[in-house]
Amino acid sequence: LETGVDVRYHLTSQFALDLTYKTDFAQAESDDEIVNVSRFNINRREKREFFNQSAGIFNFGSGMSAGGTLVGRRRNMDAFKLFESRTIGIMDEQKVPMLGGLKLAGKAGDYSLGLMNLQTEASDLEDDVHVPSTNYTAFKIKRNLMTNSYVGLMALTRQSAAENFNRALGGEAFVAISPEFSLNGTLARTFTPQDSARGGWGGDLGVVLNKDWLEISARYSPLDSLFNPTMGFVRRENVRGYDTGMALTKWINNRHLKKASFFYQLDYKTDHHSTLLFRENKYNFYLTTSSDDLFYYSIHPLYEFLPEDDEILDVPISAGIYDGFHQMVMFKSNMGRKISGSVSYRWGDRFSGTSGTLTVRSNFQLGDNLHVDLDYKNDKLDLPTGNVCANTVATRLTYSFSTELFAKYYLQYNSADELISSNLLLDYIFRPRCHLYLVYNEGRDSSNDLVGTYRDRMLLVKLTYLWNTFG
Repeated sequence: LETGVDVRYHLTSQFALDLTYKTDFAQAESDDEIVNVSRFNINRREKREFFNQSAGIFNFGSGMSAGGTLVGRRRNMDAFKLFESRTIGIMDEQKVPMLGGLKLAGKAGDYSLGLMNLQTEASDLEDDVHVPSTNYTAFKIKRNLMTNSYVGLMALTRQSAAENFNRALGGEAFVAISPEFSLNGTLARTFTPQDSARGGWGGDLGVVLNKDWLEISARYSPLDSLFNPTMGFVRRENVRGYDTGMALTKWINNRHLKKASFFYQLDYKTDHHSTLLFRENKYNFYLTTSSDDLFYYSIHPLYEFLPEDDEILDVPISAGIYDGFHQMVMFKSNMGRKISGSVSYRWGDRFSGTSGTLTVRSNFQLGDNLHVDLDYKNDKLDLPTGNVCANTVATRLTYSFSTELFAKYYLQYNSADELISSNLLLDYIFRPRCHLYLVYNEGRDSSNDLVGTYRDRMLLVKLTYLWNTFG
């Protein structure tokens, strides 16, 4: 039996202080099951409410304007993030117990400020991995300038002992020269005990021209070999990225079609000796109907150089140069319908073989009370050295008994990890913004049969109560 306390106090109508002790985020929905069929890291979506509240204040280099609107194509946040909240309390997709901490976030005039300090407990994970008690600190300040511009500063520290730390310091800027033309960029440095003299550098610089029918963008993103933000996320280390894009949109607005769009993007990566590692030309075509259904087709010629042997899900890949192309088709219906969804299929060359990905998503609004989501994904990789065939299935049922009481059940199956996970949440809102949660989480090993054997399970009761100090 474990207990914990969370307190949120609004210092002003714009500033909130969160205090937490022995936090358990079990009322958050389970992570989406993902099969990683790439050679690089993937970044999962944060679902914990503690971190999602005021999350925008801790964003670094998001490519958003000072007014919070997207101006042109934003920086690819999958490439690197200086701060990623999932590095706190999660390691190797396993939960690390939280001891406690605080978060202060809000806005005052042209300034926004965020401060977070959290401490995790020492714990032992699977495979005899010991995680020491660790302190995490994040500080972010941003000032709006002129009509739609800003500058910002972020500082991060992760420390478990006097000589076991990782620190990062970064600056960001967004300058709207006109409503159509903007510049944005970041520059960051990381520090560790081993590399404290030099540190590692990373950042990006982008330019965007955005008109009603035309968008042109270009971005340069260098990350050196010592850039290692352990409170952030880096998809691919020690590269220089060059991205350019051009989008054309023709508004039609007749009985059948609303608009047609073409989007070209070049993704070009080298090492710091200018050796080409990756090149992908993306030709994307979109048709949006008058009923807001979307048809999509793309073709992507690509080049990839592997300087050394690698593997994907235990399938070996030899070093060398690989050329090819892949294609993708997709249909996505108007999500405002009672029955809606999307289906896509991507296929083509992959290293010395082929790959294919089928994704199906569907949404059903059954009456006024029940909503059902059904998702299916199949990933295939066929190489001379081996094959991968992985399936993920997920269903989410949400039922509203009344405006004060609802239930949500989330069930997932991942064939690659041989895992069945489920999450049941009952939420009773006994007064505005006051909740009583009952949560049951379960994980099963399905390596022997589909019923599976228990990996872990947990029952949680959580009460939140709001005292309104602002009348």
